[in-house]
Amino acid sequence: MNLAAPLGNYLFINADDPEKTAALVQKVKRLASDRYGHQIKVAMSAFAIVREHTAQAEARLEAFNHS
Repeated sequence: MNLAAPLGNYLFINADDPEKTAALVQKVKRLASDRYGHQIKVAMSAFAIVREHTAQAEARLEAFNHS
């Protein structure tokens, strides 16, 4: 973020908790605008966990988060 805000046109991030991700996007955009006088765009990668049942998908996510 500290490199992207002054120099970048884009910040590429991985998706996280929606609230954390939104806060990060707002922070970098504000930093680029207020401190460095330019606009920055954010690109995000996101992944889907698809299972037959919600509980299966949630279990896979939990396992991923603890690996």
